[in-house]
Amino acid sequence: MNLDAVTSFFTSVSVDLIVIVGFVLVCAIYAARMGVNLPISIAIGLPLTQFASALMIGSVFVGTLSDPTSESALQTGLFIGTAVLLIGLVHRMTSAYGDLNPSFPLAILTGVATMTVVIDVWVETPALSVLWQFGPSIQSIFAESYRLWWFLGAYLALAFVRS
Repeated sequence: MNLDAVTSFFTSVSVDLIVIVGFVLVCAIYAARMGVNLPISIAIGLPLTQFASALMIGSVFVGTLSDPTSESALQTGLFIGTAVLLIGLVHRMTSAYGDLNPSFPLAILTGVATMTVVIDVWVETPALSVLWQFGPSIQSIFAESYRLWWFLGAYLALAFVRS
């Protein structure tokens, strides 16, 4: 048996694609088993975190911590802490509407839409580039000029899953 074709295929697959597909599958399995509230909370909470991070620069207590000239690990920790807080708050606000356990195709759509928002926020947030830097192909696909359309498509897909 010749395994050269199989090994050449797996060596040509980028790590970005493996991370993206893995996150989509985790979100899809979670949505199919537990409901779509958490993936939707992530998709709403991350852009809110980006907005809150921009507001923190002029804030009284955390303004010096979130200063763009401060250490990048500190900015990353502050962004992640704010993201966890806001995703938790959004999850608490949306959990009153009940969990919807969609069929597996709709769960995959939920995973793809959530991953679209996550990648879009990740590419546009300099504090997250410390943790993982997406390759140039992913950065060009999710560039600033296409950002609105990625968000609209993801939120339309999530609204379709919830309906």
